[in-house]
Amino acid sequence: MMHSRGKTLDEIVPVIAEGGFRDPVTARSRLAFLGHNLRAPFVYAYWCGDVAVHDVWKGVPKERRAEFWDYLYGNMHTPTTLAAHWS
Repeated sequence: MMHSRGKTLDEIVPVIAEGGFRDPVTARSRLAFLGHNLRAPFVYAYWCGDVAVHDVWKGVPKERRAEFWDYLYGNMHTPTTLAAHWS
């Protein structure tokens, strides 16, 4: 919407918030990087990373969640290394 239709962030946020079952503040935060010259090219990496982390996270037992976050943020990962550690 922003790049091909010329819509502003203010026009896009309500649409994405409703469609993604998010509040407008969260949607704006997630979309703000689209207009940032250095961050915008990484849109697919962000999306793929979110999916990869979620896929692993949903299988982490409740009692190991703190360990999961320590491991996630304490190490560099690819989608396969994160999944391999937790399988």
